[in-house]
This record gives sequence, structure tokens and C-alpha cells, in this order.
Amino acid sequence: MKSKPDGTSSAIMVINATNIGRCLDGISVYTLNILKELASLRTHLRFIIYVNRASAHRLEKIRFGDNCSVRWIGESVSPDHGFRGQLLRLLVAQWISWKHRAIPLFAASQLESAFFRRRQVIMVHDVIPFLFRRWHKKQYYFFRLCLPFILKKAEAIITPSYHTQGLLQQVFGVSEKKLHVVPNGVQKEFHPTSINGERRGDDFILFAGRIAPMKNLKGLLKAFSMIQHQVPHTLVIVGHGKNRRAKILSSENLEKLKIPRRRVVVKGVVSTRELAELYRR
Repeated sequence: MKSKPDGTSSAIMVINATNIGRCLDGISVYTLNILKELASLRTHLRFIIYVNRASAHRLEKIRFGDNCSVRWIGESVSPDHGFRGQLLRLLVAQWISWKHRAIPLFAASQLESAFFRRRQVIMVHDVIPFLFRRWHKKQYYFFRLCLPFILKKAEAIITPSYHTQGLLQQVFGVSEKKLHVVPNGVQKEFHPTSINGERRGDDFILFAGRIAPMKNLKGLLKAFSMIQHQVPHTLVIVGHGKNRRAKILSSENLEKLKIPRRRVVVKGVVSTRELAELYRR
């Protein structure tokens, strides 16, 4: 605690938000919205916030108050750089922890957590790399060998679901006393504007998410090929993962499934406003 001139105390917390990159995934959307909410708070609490430079365009519209000190890390730690970025971010997290060893730390995901740290709160979104080793051959070892040790040291752990809470107890032996379930919120842009509002445009089936094996886009295409003659819908694909998307949605693959190219619309990465509009339709 530090005292302010008016005699009141000012608590400080370090927030490691370096997982926000150029392209947003579920974890970085969560972290970005945490920062937006912190910026709107009127509180005596003070925050030291670490972000990487690849996220600059995401933060430029956020007006942080005097109680927030934003500190920049090189964009090499961004998740946009795949495994190399993940590894560098984990290493930077240890430096941040050591630099602010006397201040409580909030890690916005497990890869921003510190190895030898008690005074930290960690957000564990899921344990997918542990459950799907086949597709996370490198991250698997962090989840298998390092994460249990980190969680044992941590003061508190937040999860977005009771399912993840149960997995952390069963697989990693985390004490229930440390676990706190805080479901993810819904961004204001996705709030329904009218329950009885008229739908606009043609019917479509929407896939929104990172293009990765465990998202099973292949399975969705196969299912769509089986019902395409029974429904008028097109299949709209939204999400980043350019190389995987090109392979899965190649003309050759669609021909094998006998899906006409006109029935599949690939939008790639879209803005939050565009995605919200797709949901409303």
C-alpha cells in the first residue's frame, strides 16, 4: 500500500495483458475488454498494465485514467508469431514478475503467469493444449510439467466455467479454495437490439472462431455437405488462420465434398461491428 496526499491508501496491481495481438482470439478479446472496463473505473486502485506493441491499434481508442500506467513490450511477444511469440511472452512474464516482485500480479492467461510467485491471480481459460496433445505438441509440455507447479504457488485462480474448474481439480490437483468461477461477459455490441426485430438478408450458417483443428471446421463442412440439398443456407466462415483456412476451404476439398463454391462465403477476419451484425442477421 502507498499513501496519497489526502491520507487514503492506494493499492497497486500489475496486469500482464501481453496476449493482445494484431488478430484477436477468444483470450485476447477477454483481455482487451478487461482493459476497457479498467479504463472506465473511477477508483483509488492503481494499475501497471503491460501490453505489446502489436496491439497498439487495439488500444488507441481506450482512454486510460491517471491511475493506469501503460507500459509497452516489443511486438515479438505477440501471439501473432505462433510458438515463438508464446515462448517469448512466457519469458517476459518472468521478467515482469521479478521487476514488480513486491506488487500483486494478474495474469490474463496461463502463459502470462510467473513460475515462482505466490502473490498472483491467474486466469486459466481452458486446458485445451493438455487435452489435445496431438495439435499442441509444444504447449503440451508447459501444461503438463510447468502449469501444475505455477498453480500450486498462485494465490487465486479464475476460470470462466465450472467445467474448467473441475478439470483443474481432477487433472492438476488444484485446491477448490483457490478456484473462482467468473463467466465471461458479453460485449455491448452483441446485446440484442430488438427481440422481435426483422431478420435481413439470405439465410446462412455462421462459423466464427480461430481456424484450428480442435474447432473442427472439417466436420462442419462434412455436415453441411450432407444437408445442403435440404436447406437454402450458405455457410459463412469468419476467423483468422489464413493457411489452415486456405487448405480446408480449397476448391479441391470442396469438390470432394460436392459443395459448390458459391455456397461457402469466406470472410476471414472481421471487425467486432461486422461480427455483431452477422449474429443479428
